[in-house]
Amino acid sequence: MSLRKTMPRSHAPRRVPAVNRLPVRFTVGFRFYVKAALALWVTSLAWTGCHQAENRGDALLWEGAPLTPEREISNPSSAQLKSEGFPELKSSIALPHRFLAFNQGTLKLLEFGGEAEAYAAFERLADPGELADGFALRGDTLFFRKGPWLGERVGSDDGQGEDGLRSKLELPGGNSWGALPEGFASLLQQGRVYHSERVLTDFFLGLPIPVPIYAARLDCHGDSAWIYASPGMPLHFVLAAGERSGYQLDSMGSDKIVTLASGSKTAPIPLPPLRLDFFGSGMAAVEGCFDDSLTIHWLEIQKKALKSLKLEAS
Repeated sequence: MSLRKTMPRSHAPRRVPAVNRLPVRFTVGFRFYVKAALALWVTSLAWTGCHQAENRGDALLWEGAPLTPEREISNPSSAQLKSEGFPELKSSIALPHRFLAFNQGTLKLLEFGGEAEAYAAFERLADPGELADGFALRGDTLFFRKGPWLGERVGSDDGQGEDGLRSKLELPGGNSWGALPEGFASLLQQGRVYHSERVLTDFFLGLPIPVPIYAARLDCHGDSAWIYASPGMPLHFVLAAGERSGYQLDSMGSDKIVTLASGSKTAPIPLPPLRLDFFGSGMAAVEGCFDDSLTIHWLEIQKKALKSLKLEAS
């Protein structure tokens, strides 16, 4: 009996028709093509999802639907802001870039160049606790701030008050309601007085300032002192301040550190102790602390923090 006749039918070798056999090179190339196409498809889906998420984060939304302004003003003036119910802002660096009005003017928004400028404007409307919350109710108008956005909602008793805004209004950016601007991360934490943070955009030492200055109160042996920090403060501002009566200007070392100290005997009015250091990356100052060693210690810490802070001047 031959092997072919005794082998079970299920184990007998099967001949594949020649028409179904593909060349080895074609098979490998086809598999590579399929894998590449799948990888490209998956990448495209991921990019589309991220792009849609970014677009959503950059959009103005109310209950998930896009908000279309009824009125829009680019670079509004201080007078225009005042006529719309916002505080009067005189400094050019404090003015917003855009004004938007929705729903017959019951919802208005200001978009500033940065969160520091919006915070400075909100200071004119809110008390310290309200600054931290991001909401300030004045009559039937609710003012609010989130990141670089400052807004007002008229008729807050119609169910669209603070809770309504939190749940329904989405503003571009990932900022939290009332969160401190990033620049305050560089200010000293130890000894800082709670809710004392301020942003200066108008004047400092009697001079108009070109970039925002971050300020907070500190406890100096029971006395109230102020610490200031300004990334990107130009040297010409410090030089101009040093020419004012009552201040002394010195240049120290190769680092081009400029120190401004009050206490001149020729000053017509006694000035509180002030030391200001300019060091290329910005400006740091302490005012009102009578402990010179503590003042210098605070400034050294503050300068190191500013040098490590990756924050662009507005």
